[in-house]
Amino acid sequence: QYIESVWAATLIENVDLKTAEDEGFNTIFQYISGANVDNQEIPMTTPVRTYIEPSQGPYCTTNFTVGFYAPYTYEPAITPNAPSPPRPTNPDVFIETDQAFTVGVLSFPGFGSQDVVIAEAAELSQLLSQSGLDYDHNNWYQVGYDPPFRLENRHNEVW
Repeated sequence: QYIESVWAATLIENVDLKTAEDEGFNTIFQYISGANVDNQEIPMTTPVRTYIEPSQGPYCTTNFTVGFYAPYTYEPAITPNAPSPPRPTNPDVFIETDQAFTVGVLSFPGFGSQDVVIAEAAELSQLLSQSGLDYDHNNWYQVGYDPPFRLENRHNEVW
């Protein structure tokens, strides 16, 4: 169970997870580095998540919504009367608020390459199907908690 949360996000259409995550990360990193109406630097937080809406064909683009979790300062569920994050200056970056939600989670180590993420999401889907729980059969999240330069003891999840 996750509480209400605020995210800075961008939608990337691509056929490759790594390419989409790199582009999305760089776009949102510019936002937290001051590309916002307040020219304010915002601390980097974790996790970084990617909502994956797979394409309907092998050569069609997939929608990847890459998001950075907003610092606690901007989280109304944690900080009463929290201000909204500064408005992005890039029209491709948006601020979204997720209502509280429940997810199935499968953790895995290493780097979340496309093949690994697809295999982990398939395993999670199988486990959820066996449990009899209702869930989204088509879309999922890939969630990373480590900086890219951490080579060992990495923690990733699919939701």
